[in-house]
Amino acid sequence: MSGRQGGKAKPLKAPKKNDKDLTEIFPIQFAAEEAGLNLRRWESCNKEVIEGIKKVSKKYDEKLEKAPFYVKMFKNSLRATYCAPGTEAYERLRTGKKKYLAAMWIKE
Repeated sequence: MSGRQGGKAKPLKAPKKNDKDLTEIFPIQFAAEEAGLNLRRWESCNKEVIEGIKKVSKKYDEKLEKAPFYVKMFKNSLRATYCAPGTEAYERLRTGKKKYLAAMWIKE
């Protein structure tokens, strides 16, 4: 049988703090602790994601230039779906308004 039965709810333990705000991870942390998992480490992956987007978007943009006219009509919408540089989604990533996090939990 898993989970806690009755009793007082256990308060959240703050993970080891980096210099970044941890508020984004707390909803996930709450669910993880409910499952008996403890956060050991987390890191922001924005830089790596942005580098990957730059490489992939170049290839997608090349394919988009070779596409038929009726596909090119939706060029801006399509570029937004893969967060191409110059789009609003890309700027949110670049400025840190949107974050990609990698976390490691351990069941104890």
